Amino acid sequence: MLFGIIHLFFWRIFKSLLRIWTRKCEIQRICENNRSDIYQECVSLEASMCFSKSAPIRSLVSMSRFNNKSVDEHIAAMIVCKGIKDLSFQERFRDRISLIIHYNSLIREVTELKKSYSTENTTHEATLLSLWDCLKPNEKLKERRSKQWSDLGFQGLDPATDFRGMGYLALTQLYYLANTRTELARNLLLKSQHPEYGYPFALVGIHTTSFLSNLLTTRSLRYQLFILSERYQHTISMERFNELFVYVFVEFDKFWRESGPNNVMQFNERWRVFDSVITQNLNTINVLN
Repeated sequence: MLFGIIHLFFWRIFKSLLRIWTRKCEIQRICENNRSDIYQECVSLEASMCFSKSAPIRSLVSMSRFNNKSVDEHIAAMIVCKGIKDLSFQERFRDRISLIIHYNSLIREVTELKKSYSTENTTHEATLLSLWDCLKPNEKLKERRSKQWSDLGFQGLDPATDFRGMGYLALTQLYYLANTRTELARNLLLKSQHPEYGYPFALVGIHTTSFLSNLLTTRSLRYQLFILSERYQHTISMERFNELFVYVFVEFDKFWRESGPNNVMQFNERWRVFDSVITQNLNTINVLN
C-alpha cells in the first residue's frame, strides 16, 4: 500500500517534468508514440485516464454508452482542463476512446445477460425452444421438460437448471451458433455424440460462455476486439463476442478429438490445457480474420 502511494507520487512528478519538456500532456504523448500498436495505445490511454486527477477525463473513460455529442463535450472539457493547444491528436484520440467505451459497454451488456434464466420469461423460453428447432428440425420435442434435452447435451429434464451459472447469456450464445451457423452447429452436435470421443454439446457451450465472459470482464479480450475493430471497421459489439464463442467452440471440438480422451471424465483436465492455448491465441493473433 505504502509502496503504491510512493510510486504514484513520483510517477506524477515524472509526468509533470515530461509535460514541461515536451509541452504535451500524457494523452497526447500516448497517441503519438503508439501509432503502430492500437492495442497498446488503447490500454495505455485507459490506464492514464483512469488514474487522472481530472474529473472530465475520468468521466469520459467511464461512460456507459457511446454518444457522439456527449463524447465531444467531454473531450472539449478535457482540452480546456489540460490547457491543450495542439489539437492534432484529437481525431485519433476520439477513435481510441470509442473503442474503450464500446468495450466497457459490452461488459455491461454481458453482465446483464448473465442474470438468471427464467422459465417465466417468454423470451427466454422461446429462445430455448428455437434452439431445439434449429438443432433437431426433424424431431418434435414432446414436452417442455423432457429426457430429449439430453440429446443436446443438457444434464436433466429441464435445461434451465444448466443455465444457473451463466444465465440467459449462455443460451443466447448457443442459439447464435445454431441460428447463424446451422450446418456447422448440427455437425458439431453430431460429432459430440461420437461413442468414443463424444462430449455434452450444451455443457461445452455453457463452459465456453463462462470462459469468454471471464476473459472479457478481466479485460483479456481487449487485444482481440481492439485489433478486429481497427482492421475491419467492426464495432465492438455482442455480435463480435458471439463470433468469438463460435471460434472457441470449434477450436475446442478439434482439440478434444485430437487429444484422444479416454472418456468424458477427462473434460476438466483437457479444458485446462485448452484454456492455456486458446487464451494465448486470443491475446496474440487475430482469430476472426
